Amino acid sequence: MIPAFFNNPAASGWPFWVLQLTPAASLNDVNRAARDLAGKLTLQLDGAGEYSTPVGVMQRDEFLIREAQAVLIDPERRLLAEFWYLPPVPACEEQSEKAVTAEQWREHFGVA
Repeated sequence: MIPAFFNNPAASGWPFWVLQLTPAASLNDVNRAARDLAGKLTLQLDGAGEYSTPVGVMQRDEFLIREAQAVLIDPERRLLAEFWYLPPVPACEEQSEKAVTAEQWREHFGVA
């Protein structure tokens, strides 16, 4: 396991990032993704060794795929990963432009 993820509970969503899944994935989806990615790594297909995280692109190998699969198969460990899950891609500019700032909330509720 990557030490930065192990020591940071906010990054506990890493198994989903490694397998390119979301918390909505079923057990079958987890097993299928692990099998497909391991096959792509074996065939050395382009992009098979990289995955996106909220902090950028990271490298994956067969060991990391097996670890991610093991975490998502265990109900207790998966619950922690689901709780801390963040989408690997940052919010697009359009969403950030629509976001309401703290100042706008204060004005709206008349708080000085």
